[in-house]
Amino acid sequence: MMPKAKPEEPFRERAREVFGFLVTDFAFKEERVPKDRNQFAIQLKKSTTRVVVESISWGCTTRVALGTAGDPGAFENYDLFDLVLATDPDDATVRRIIETSAQVDLPLLAELLKRYGDAVLRGDLSVFPQLRDIVTRRAAGLGVRYGPS
Repeated sequence: MMPKAKPEEPFRERAREVFGFLVTDFAFKEERVPKDRNQFAIQLKKSTTRVVVESISWGCTTRVALGTAGDPGAFENYDLFDLVLATDPDDATVRRIIETSAQVDLPLLAELLKRYGDAVLRGDLSVFPQLRDIVTRRAAGLGVRYGPS
């Protein structure tokens, strides 16, 4: 009997295909997703930066997260949409997606990452303090604390 395919593999294969530009254009390398993490994900890393493409399950809400390439336990987990807002707060299409929490597909996320993430993907993390401020304000609005104790 053939081993049953893991349910996350179709998502991971599609994510690898769509985000392959990270490997070919920016010299990222895929790293193994730890067993205790969401398996509907791929993680790519280079010396300065880590990118995570993840979903709840194949066909459900998908997101892209960015952070430094250091200790995975200290990964900042900045959302691609926050990078878009920090870079171009007037992008009405992206704002509509964010405000309605509409499900988006992998090609759209890849296009947004190409359009707004070029500097980060090349190792310029100077926007990260601004992303941290966005996340901190959002957390405060929800009545929760963000960041180290």
